[in-house]
Amino acid sequence: MRNVAKGHYDGLKITQTSDAGKLPITLEMRSSKKSVFINLGLSIALLIFALNVTAMLPDYMLGDADAPLRKWLPLGIGAFALLHGGRAFLRWFSSGAKISIDRDRVSFRSKSPIGEKEWVEPLNAYEGVRWKRFAIHEDRASDRVRTRYRHVIELVHSGGAKKSIPLFAQETGKADLGATFALARKAFSAKDATPEDRAKIETEAARLGKQAGADDPRAHWEGFASLLGLPAIDARDGAETVRAAEDVDKSVKQLAEEGKINAGWQFTPPPASLDAQTLGDPADPASQELRVLIRAGHTPRALLWIFGAVSVAWLLLGIFNLHFGALVGALLFGGAVYGIRYLERTKPRQLTVTRQELRYEDPLVNSRSFVAPLGDIETISIRDRDTEILRATGTMKLSGKKLLISTDKIEKPIAGGAPEEGLAWLRDYLIAAVANA
Repeated sequence: MRNVAKGHYDGLKITQTSDAGKLPITLEMRSSKKSVFINLGLSIALLIFALNVTAMLPDYMLGDADAPLRKWLPLGIGAFALLHGGRAFLRWFSSGAKISIDRDRVSFRSKSPIGEKEWVEPLNAYEGVRWKRFAIHEDRASDRVRTRYRHVIELVHSGGAKKSIPLFAQETGKADLGATFALARKAFSAKDATPEDRAKIETEAARLGKQAGADDPRAHWEGFASLLGLPAIDARDGAETVRAAEDVDKSVKQLAEEGKINAGWQFTPPPASLDAQTLGDPADPASQELRVLIRAGHTPRALLWIFGAVSVAWLLLGIFNLHFGALVGALLFGGAVYGIRYLERTKPRQLTVTRQELRYEDPLVNSRSFVAPLGDIETISIRDRDTEILRATGTMKLSGKKLLISTDKIEKPIAGGAPEEGLAWLRDYLIAAVANA
């Protein structure tokens, strides 16, 4: 069955036209019509601005009638608009690029109105299959924050970006609108559907649901790395972690048994923000559980500092101006800070490792709780998820590093707010616990 995977990246539409999981991988890249229209529209707007710029700006900025700025500013803006529009026009008529990747080499060929470009590169010139992710939108309309991401999976050339190949690009955190409508039409019209048809509808619904959850690209990333025999590079928060191609789908337990990760960590007392306990009957190993209480506050410290500063400002304003409303505002903001810290201390997050599973419980935000079978856990790593949002939106850094538990089905950040030494202790503790369970 032909698998046609489509995605958009940097104004390009990427289509995989080969069968999934088989070599050679064949790709087609064309300019996205949407990006071409946007660029053409921007060029026209700039051209109109160039024609009217001398009338729109005041005379004191442009000088007198013979001033060079009055002459050269419209010409400069107009030239830029024409150049930008010309590039968009050429991309519209370009036939795009065709790429073929097999076990030995990467072949590239593109054709445009100004000529053809072709090159061949050995596969061993590529460092691996890299997964990058950029936060592009946060929806805070409800009590849960949903973030949409743009994922890019690319074949990374050792010489830089010029010959690196995007293999897959997709925006996740929301289901594809066209595919969702197509599925709805199919479901409503399938009154006499066969069991096979119903199974296909359920499979597609599950795929769209997974895509909306922003976890869909992991299978593509692991699949490409395994198929090409190249390392899988996770670069989603700017820092890169590398896993060999033969290890991309192995659990922590399997990697420890093969000696590829160190699971022989010796217990040391945890930092003050953590509390480790061993539960169960010492005479019955099957009943034993390892439990860690995470007492560090996970509300962003920057937010608490802002609330605290507002409280102090209102307090001073109320005292010096004898303003009752300001004193009430100070009490509310100060009480909010105290209440948050009190709840976080008295209701710590709880991490439990049994012989079968890892359980994470957050009594303050139940949606963050989860259960993961130990045999499914593939990585336990420290990641800085804020960096993704910083690179995309430029917003301030809030929560910092967290411990990331990853399986093929879920990816959950835990222990936010714990200091870095606490995260390192918890990572080593969990790797040893999962590997030796």
